[in-house]
Amino acid sequence: MTPLIRNLELSDALIVNISTASQLKKIDAKTSKVFCKESLSKEEIESLYQETAGLNPIYGKIIAISVGNWKDGEYKVHTYQGEEVDILRDFIKSVKSRNFKMVLYNPNFELPYIRKRFFHHNLQGYLTTGQGMDAGAKPWDLDTVLINLHNTIKGIGWNNDSLEEVCHLLNIGKGDIDGSEITPLYHKGKIKEIVENSEKNNVALLNLFLKLQNFK
Repeated sequence: MTPLIRNLELSDALIVNISTASQLKKIDAKTSKVFCKESLSKEEIESLYQETAGLNPIYGKIIAISVGNWKDGEYKVHTYQGEEVDILRDFIKSVKSRNFKMVLYNPNFELPYIRKRFFHHNLQGYLTTGQGMDAGAKPWDLDTVLINLHNTIKGIGWNNDSLEEVCHLLNIGKGDIDGSEITPLYHKGKIKEIVENSEKNNVALLNLFLKLQNFK
């Protein structure tokens, strides 16, 4: 296992995962012109939007960020929720509050998403390069700054295993809600269920990290 994972003290790790959803309950005409350039019916465009918009920070938004840290002999998870601008401010503040090393499942997805939404709101005081700023960086530039659990599992293989698949492989429990279900739940006001699922996934990331840390 990589020395970065093996040598990281749990108290210095900030385990992070995000939940995202489409910005709109139903796609409007203005968004539709940008979202889909193909010759599809309105129904097909709407279906595609519902399935994929939450994965793209241009059409989606962050509805929750869960952060976990080992403190005083106990693992504690907190979820930032509410207005996206407040979620982003509070999250960045938590990262900067200490010299944490972030642990994420797939920072190649999560960090650009967070950064683009931060820029969308014209917020100031984003992460420095040493804290996880990905703009202009190559993936390996961040290898000493944060821990990429996805790449650690993947190695030189071609398969892009999802967190669900890795948890199945290693018998780790996680949240029951699939990522494709988040957008419809969000627009039905089911925030409590989304937050509970996010926090279960955060604990799953902790257990994955521990398994990797103990792998000889």
